[in-house]
Amino acid sequence: ERFSDEYGCRVFNLSFGNPEFVMEGQRQLPWACLLDELARKHDVVIVVSTGNVESPAIPQVDTSDQFQQGVLDNLHTEEHRLIDPASAVNALTVGAISRSDIPTRDSTREGARTQLVGARVNGPAPFTRTGILDTSGPGGPNRAVKPELVAYGGNQRLTLGQQWRESDRALAEPSLNYAWVADRQIRWDIGTSCAAPYVAHVCALIEHHYRDQEVSANMIRALACHSAVVDPDIDEWIKDGASNTEGETRVLRVIGYGRPVIERALHSTDKRVVLMAEDEIQEDSVHVYQLALPDEFFAGRRWRFIRVTLAYDPPIRGTRRVYMARTLNAKLIRGLSAERIIELLGANQSREYSQSDARPTLSEEHSQGVSRPTESLLEWSTVQSRVFTGKEQRTFERNSATGATWHVVVEAHKRFDMPDEQPEQRYALVLSLEDEQNTDVRLYEAVRQNLEVRERVRFRR
Repeated sequence: ERFSDEYGCRVFNLSFGNPEFVMEGQRQLPWACLLDELARKHDVVIVVSTGNVESPAIPQVDTSDQFQQGVLDNLHTEEHRLIDPASAVNALTVGAISRSDIPTRDSTREGARTQLVGARVNGPAPFTRTGILDTSGPGGPNRAVKPELVAYGGNQRLTLGQQWRESDRALAEPSLNYAWVADRQIRWDIGTSCAAPYVAHVCALIEHHYRDQEVSANMIRALACHSAVVDPDIDEWIKDGASNTEGETRVLRVIGYGRPVIERALHSTDKRVVLMAEDEIQEDSVHVYQLALPDEFFAGRRWRFIRVTLAYDPPIRGTRRVYMARTLNAKLIRGLSAERIIELLGANQSREYSQSDARPTLSEEHSQGVSRPTESLLEWSTVQSRVFTGKEQRTFERNSATGATWHVVVEAHKRFDMPDEQPEQRYALVLSLEDEQNTDVRLYEAVRQNLEVRERVRFRR
């Protein structure tokens, strides 16, 4: 509070945690609850590391591939669950991935023996803690995507004595040495504490870049997560053998939305156009945004993406199992007019719903299109990032007469009363059109010239 009020600080990095308080059940942890209150009260970004497992379980296998698969499987066990305050829903939680998988070879001690390294390049580190993402229950922090982001935090390998070695410089991350007067200025270390500062750095650059626009903490979090990428090989490896939903759950639990990329967080390009909006929405209301896709988006046959990210900071109550007083979600809708969307939403209000009932929502099946991850995996997360992918023009509901019109629907659901809170919920929305495989496309100019900015259609339930 002092640094926020007296110095105007907007981004805070907390590279520490309490291993005595492990996330379990559906109740929020005490320190995390306090951070959620502070982030909302002061409109600041709080970046928290997931925490580390001091001595991860060692798979008893024969080959390097089996060993790395065993390490990956262990990340989904209770041993690797988040510690306080990494479960804070209004903070950004950061896990660790590995930059290298080639260790330093000590020929005098280990000879030519193949050294078992815990993680693949860009894969989750052996020590990183992971989320739960439970899709059942009343809506506690165990249902949120955690970590949202990852960054390089080092790797580990086994010694001849079947112990984890943490001091291998080829696998660790360089850092300034706090004891530099008596030692070297640079030291080597591993841990999620090394990963979180990179994400804080990205958030600070976003805040500085958009300072004249006075963007909210929600927008900073949204842009950071919207910029994130997951290594395609790692994504395929984690999902191997799983159904779509199970595969998505595995990825979200260990690496969230991926590693944020500074250039993607700060700038549009000719091939990737980023649109931003901030607003407030009443509880149990919807906002409908209309987007006309330019003709340049449809040239040729290749992969194209529409990505949308929503961030908000709900009021919370730590004494309740339903932790967040309200939830928001954003979905991409194609092939429907705004009027038809409102009509469908109105039809969903045909009866009274009790507090225990599932709230009605506009299903993406109405538009014959589903973006990933699915809504059910993200509905209790305060940062939700989803992408719609396609190759063919018809995938994007384009016709020669009207082109292609898409809508982004933002829904707000009240989960319980908060008499001391206003019914409006602030949020940030980021949407991008991406066509990076076409070397000739000029999407930015096309959107700038042709996108008709229309007043959002508001509908009160």
